[in-house]
Amino acid sequence: ERRALLTQRFDFRTDEPLTDGAIVKDDGKKYFERGRACLKRLEFLKLDWCTGKREGENLIIASKVLGLWTTLTNKVMTEKYENNRHFARASITIAMTTNHVLAGEEMLAVHWDKETDA
Repeated sequence: ERRALLTQRFDFRTDEPLTDGAIVKDDGKKYFERGRACLKRLEFLKLDWCTGKREGENLIIASKVLGLWTTLTNKVMTEKYENNRHFARASITIAMTTNHVLAGEEMLAVHWDKETDA
């Protein structure tokens, strides 16, 4: 599992203006819920060069490489939401299908530390 250290806020495609690049105390729950909704709606795939659609356990990803659109079929392995008194975590794990050139899994997750609200 890979974890990224966040040093600035993410714009999760909302109309709300972000005033600076600092993590502001007491914003953790708000941005966790925003990130959780983005995972559920697959907003991480809504880019100029990439898009995706989910059909049940299958996730079809289309990406533009050198001016040509290619498609990949992936499988959603797990979709989890964990919540206890210390933290909350939402994650989605995606695996390549058996006939895919690249083998492996990717997990995207958002975390909220309730004790520090980060």
